Amino acid sequence: MKNLLIISVLIFSVFTINAQEKKSKKEIKEEKKAQQKEEVKSIVESKTFVFKANNANPMRGRTVNLTSDYDVRITQDSIFSYLPFFGVAYSVNYGGTDSPMIFNNAFETCDFETTKRLFG
Repeated sequence: MKNLLIISVLIFSVFTINAQEKKSKKEIKEEKKAQQKEEVKSIVESKTFVFKANNANPMRGRTVNLTSDYDVRITQDSIFSYLPFFGVAYSVNYGGTDSPMIFNNAFETCDFETTKRLFG
C-alpha cells in the first residue's frame, strides 16, 4: 500500500512537470510573431535591404507574374530601383524605352517610422 502511494505520487509529479514545460499553441505563435518583429526591426535599422518583386497588380487586368528579376535595393546612402511600369506614357522621347521605375538615386538622410501595426 505504501509503495502504491509512493508510485502514484511520483507519476503525478512527472505529469505535472511535463504539463508545465509544454507551451500552448497560442504562446508559441506569439513568440514566433515577436521573433519576426525583431528580425524585421533589425533589417530596417541596418538600412540595407532588398525587395524582390514576383508579381504585379496593374490598375487594369489580372495579377501579372514577373519573369525577370525585378527588385528595389536600399543601402545606407542610395536606392536602386528596377521595376516594371504598367501604365501609359503620354510624352516619350523618340525611341524611348526606359521605364520611369528604373533609377539610381543617392540620398543624404533616411528616416524610418514605426507604426502600431507591423504584422497584422
